[in-house]
Amino acid sequence: MQPFIDEFQFFLISIILIANTNYMLFALTNIHRHEANHEKYIHRCLKFSLTCMTVAILFVLKYLVIKVEPIENPSFYAIVLCACSIVMMLCLFVAKKYSSFSHIEPKLLDLNLMPTIILLVSSFLGIISANQLTRLCFLWFAITAIRFFYVIFVRLKIRNNAGLYYIIGSLFTIFPINACRFWLTPQLVILVNLGINTFIMFGLFMFYSQFYVSELNETYKAVVHHANELEQLNDKVSEMAFIDTFTELPNERALLMHLECAQTNVSLIQLNIRNFSVLNQLIGYNQGNLLLNELALKLKALLVPGELLYKLHSDNFIIFIADTEPVAIEAITQRLISFFTTESLLDFKLEAYYGITQLFTTDETPNKANLVLSAARLASKRAKHTGICWLSLSEYRLVKEGSDLEYHLRKAIDERAFEVFYQPQVCARTKVVCSYEALIRWQHEGVYISPTIFIPLAENTGLITAISHQVVLDVFKQVHNTHWNTDKKISINLSSHQMVESGFIHFIEEALNTYPIDPKLIVLEITETALLYDLDKVSDTIAALKTKGFEFSLDDSGYGYSSLYRFSKLNFDEVKFDRFFIKDLEQDEKLRLTFLKTVELFKLLNMRIVIEGIETKAQERFLDTQNVDVYQGYLYAQPMPLKSFN
Repeated sequence: MQPFIDEFQFFLISIILIANTNYMLFALTNIHRHEANHEKYIHRCLKFSLTCMTVAILFVLKYLVIKVEPIENPSFYAIVLCACSIVMMLCLFVAKKYSSFSHIEPKLLDLNLMPTIILLVSSFLGIISANQLTRLCFLWFAITAIRFFYVIFVRLKIRNNAGLYYIIGSLFTIFPINACRFWLTPQLVILVNLGINTFIMFGLFMFYSQFYVSELNETYKAVVHHANELEQLNDKVSEMAFIDTFTELPNERALLMHLECAQTNVSLIQLNIRNFSVLNQLIGYNQGNLLLNELALKLKALLVPGELLYKLHSDNFIIFIADTEPVAIEAITQRLISFFTTESLLDFKLEAYYGITQLFTTDETPNKANLVLSAARLASKRAKHTGICWLSLSEYRLVKEGSDLEYHLRKAIDERAFEVFYQPQVCARTKVVCSYEALIRWQHEGVYISPTIFIPLAENTGLITAISHQVVLDVFKQVHNTHWNTDKKISINLSSHQMVESGFIHFIEEALNTYPIDPKLIVLEITETALLYDLDKVSDTIAALKTKGFEFSLDDSGYGYSSLYRFSKLNFDEVKFDRFFIKDLEQDEKLRLTFLKTVELFKLLNMRIVIEGIETKAQERFLDTQNVDVYQGYLYAQPMPLKSFN
């Protein structure tokens, strides 16, 4: 039994030597290639250890089956044999599993493992003895160790590693012991080799662990350094994002942030240089930038605590004041005016104008920072003509709402989004519907916009002509398509512009060609305002259309500015009194007398009298006593779409 133990110990020493040799080779390969994936080294060592363990089990199994006397109990012998086989298969399975990962060496054994295969197979087949195997493995280990230390110490100059010195100490022990093996007992040599080789294996793992940790530490330091550089760069970029690069003043983004965070009432003064764009072109942009830089320095010197200077684009400066008292605003404004009156910048005398607005903490308007800055811009634009302009946020909102409404009004015209409603008119005597008035309606985002809001805007912006054209076409189309009852007329409101428009008569003719209807069904209403235009042109337009069969009505009579002279020059078929004129007839005796005499005058001219805006029975009872022909108002019906009459 002792020869088997000695042989197994030699074999075990050989296995450990082979393991240490390959661990060194694995480390050299990994370090030399500068591989970042250090876990590859660990997996290769583990894979090799499992392979060695499998070979050791095969060695034991060989001696159990061949060289050891057979076990007398067959059952126990079978159990031992099966156990060894199962352990061997498990080791092979684990080795195979680890070798199948894509990030591990794809081949089970690489060139470094070839000597291992040759030595182990030779020993297993009995070609060499266990003692000879140990000597060959020791020789291979010694050569590899010399190469290892040459690469580590000489080429890579790795010094500060505890595992490395642990290995050196172990080698200085094992080499003398093996050199003097002939003078020592075999058992002592075996025990020393087993112990020292185990220490070397431990030292190798200690070396690589410290090497790996050191490399990670260096990598970590590099990453931290890079992160610090990025943070500094990011801080610089962030700072640049809030600074005007030329004047080094805070810019618009900084101002908006300041306004959003403001906890007190503040005022803004936007300062612009008059005709700066022209000056900039004359002196050149470089000189213009120098002028703005000089201006920024002088303006900054003018400010007192509680006042901040911001540079927007071009020649736009904003002075932020943590105060809303008129006295404080007046004081800084006078300082600015005095500065531009007395100071010269680069031998240029400049003139500025100022737009002023204020923001109060009680204002809960969403996006208030952008709103107050826009108000300052508009105030500055208006100040271009007046020198100084104050504009409150409430005033700016009204302007903005008008601008937005104009945009949507233009869009509605393009999309033909207007509807025509019809309000019945009743006979004064029978109270039966005798005619209708076509009224325009506009539904925007689900809400009807009152004509009293968008009609004046359309007149001021010149959009009323396009809207009136759409109404005329829609009414003609509906009358034509629905076979309108010929005994009920329809009144259509025209704008004052259309009465002097050169192409209006041609437009009506084209509309009749497109939708052939009886012109006698249509009453064209014009307001007294139209009589203030070219009277001859208005008269010619009325006369030309009356020859085609259209009737004309003077709308809003008694509320406009027409004179009897202008009225006498025109040939109206109908006159309509505005509701504002008749609402006080019962209470105002002079107004009532004026109304009665005016009605008598129109009756002498053989004109229909229409009263609109009748809302109460009391108004109806009073008008029933007068010589009136047609009533119109909410007392009888509201304006409705055409489909409501079906």
